[in-house]
Amino acid sequence: MKKSVPWINLVTIVASLSILIAQAIGFRLQCRHALEQAVDEQKRLVGQCCDDFFRQQMEVPSDKGFVVYLFTAETHELLDTYTSVPGSYVENGIVRLNPRLTLQTDTFYLPASVSYNNWSTLATRYVASERGLASPQALEAFLRERLDEPALTVTASAGRQLLADIETVSAGSFFRPTYRLQFGINPLNRESVFIGGSLKTGTLLKEIYWMLAASAVWAVLLMLCLIYQARTIHGERKLNRLRNDFLHAMIHELKRPVQSLKILMSVLKDKEMSRDETLRREAVADAQAELDNLSAYFSKLRDMTYGDFKEIPLNRTVFSLNALLRPLAEKAERQGVSIRIDSEPQDILVKADRMHISNIFSNLLENAVKYARGEAVITITLRQTGNRTDIKVSDNGRGIPADELKHIFEKFYRSPAVRRENIPGLGLGLSYVKSLVEAHRGHIRVESEPNRGTTFYISIPQ
Repeated sequence: MKKSVPWINLVTIVASLSILIAQAIGFRLQCRHALEQAVDEQKRLVGQCCDDFFRQQMEVPSDKGFVVYLFTAETHELLDTYTSVPGSYVENGIVRLNPRLTLQTDTFYLPASVSYNNWSTLATRYVASERGLASPQALEAFLRERLDEPALTVTASAGRQLLADIETVSAGSFFRPTYRLQFGINPLNRESVFIGGSLKTGTLLKEIYWMLAASAVWAVLLMLCLIYQARTIHGERKLNRLRNDFLHAMIHELKRPVQSLKILMSVLKDKEMSRDETLRREAVADAQAELDNLSAYFSKLRDMTYGDFKEIPLNRTVFSLNALLRPLAEKAERQGVSIRIDSEPQDILVKADRMHISNIFSNLLENAVKYARGEAVITITLRQTGNRTDIKVSDNGRGIPADELKHIFEKFYRSPAVRRENIPGLGLGLSYVKSLVEAHRGHIRVESEPNRGTTFYISIPQ
């Protein structure tokens, strides 16, 4: 099951990305659909305004009349006869009109694609244009006023085509909504104009408000899921790496005292060597020290299993910090470390768990020795103020880079530089120290500078 987890995570991410992409595509299509609907609505409004424009032009009095004959382009069959003369009419194909008017008669041939409903419209536009009343400028002024759109433009088209209905030429984008229409201003003479303008974004948003809101919420949820999944995968990989590093380090750390114990047991089993009382006592003392190391490792692992550091059981007693430090300092000095203890004249008495406080100092001193460069010099400062005890442990070691300071109290964390140099360790020491300090309701912080040393500040309430 463990091996399948990464695959499950990968499949989840791919599925989430696919849904997110599909959502983005769907949102884009929805925006496009809303834009097309808005353009269609604007085309309908512009078409109505154009019809009103020509209707008004035809109501203007004139001393000139028009008769327009419409034939089929294929068979030359008469389709319709149109007259603009007031009071005139067509009877049996013969136009009856006022003889005092100047009459203009025109004949046009229409393709079969032009429907019956457009015959009268085509003739009306032609008559209005021939009378000089339907120029692009006049139409532009009318549309701007009627549609309340000052930026609307009407420009003549260079192409020549019979355009009976208003048509959409192009639309802009959802975030820059514009429209461009083509309208036959004098279709029988194959003259048309382009009508261009912009749409109000609020109109588009109103069309897809709920869809937009749902898409945004869904997209945010998917993004949060992706971020959570990515963090989960990253955490799993980090945990696996830490687990492997911990196992290797644990094996290495436990192997050393076990190997030393095997050697010491061999010495004790040797009859010749065991007769030397001094050698035997030293071997027993060394074996006892290695067993203490093993016990310390196991105690550290046991305490680190507590989910909440404050749950670590404490056996509080009153003892002298100075007396506790003396054997620890002597042990460190035997390893070639210079220890300086700066304390008040009188012994500093604390109420705490003696074993855990000893482990705190042991771990800090062990780290200072392990990461020392050259001759290690460690200064321990003890102060007691009111109801708290302040401890400061400073060294002159390699120091800690600023970007690593925030990680040093994490379980199993080890600096990449330390791992590259194969310096032994479990990555539990400082995390263990922090857990013990917090179990005493205390606080710990660190200051460090590369190549200048590190200082730990510990405050324990009394």
